[in-house]
Amino acid sequence: MSALITLDHNEPSAAPAEPAYTLGDVDALGRYPVHLNGELLGYVSRWHGTWSAVTRTGLTLPERHPDRDAAARSLAQLTDPHTPAPAAPSTPQRLTAHAHLLDPALSATTRNIVSAAVALARLDELAWLPLAGYPGADNRWLLRCLACNEFRALNDLSPWDGARFWSHLRGRNGDNIPRPLIRHEGCLPVSEHADALKVFARAPKPVCPCPESHPTSPQAARALLTTTGAAWRQRDPDALTALLTRLLGPCPASRARATALLTATGKPPALTAN
Repeated sequence: MSALITLDHNEPSAAPAEPAYTLGDVDALGRYPVHLNGELLGYVSRWHGTWSAVTRTGLTLPERHPDRDAAARSLAQLTDPHTPAPAAPSTPQRLTAHAHLLDPALSATTRNIVSAAVALARLDELAWLPLAGYPGADNRWLLRCLACNEFRALNDLSPWDGARFWSHLRGRNGDNIPRPLIRHEGCLPVSEHADALKVFARAPKPVCPCPESHPTSPQAARALLTTTGAAWRQRDPDALTALLTRLLGPCPASRARATALLTATGKPPALTAN
């Protein structure tokens, strides 16, 4: 019995090569630029353990990625004409009027507001000026160093702006020691930090002197948190911005305000935040 064997001389088709992208250095906003053949495609950035990608035109891809390379590949694959354009996210448009107080990606929940107030009070003591809204403990926060501001001005240097993690600035395991010890390149020597910080930590006020009337008692803080929650749920951007300004705006009594918020929510009155 004979059998006819037919040989298939066609080699299996190779999978198309993925676009060769390059990742640049992280910028002041915590973003990594993604380039393809020298052309900027967009940026990838980390948010609470996952990575997102944004095109150079500002379109945020809806998928979340486990690492920055996966996010960068999603940008690079958009150059393939056979790759469909990403669909617009189905989530409601975020409120952005309060972006200078609370990051637009954070909901105006009591937990986030209290954590932000605690962080802002501590930044006042550590001579950091926030240039963006509180983003949470594990995301980069754009800050300006005030400790060396006078020194840099005398030497015709611009203020130092850069991204820092609040989880590093608040210390670890309760030791309350900000990290890194060297605040940034070009700052004052570590041995001069203590004297520089005394200027900013001098006698915080126990009561708010501002026209916005920031709450410094648990009763006032509790009432304001309740009203703020209602404004957030109703998606009222004007009311929410005004309320968050009272809860998170600059104030000489920021420590007293943070303590009042912690007490109002039943937390120990210590300036620690998640």
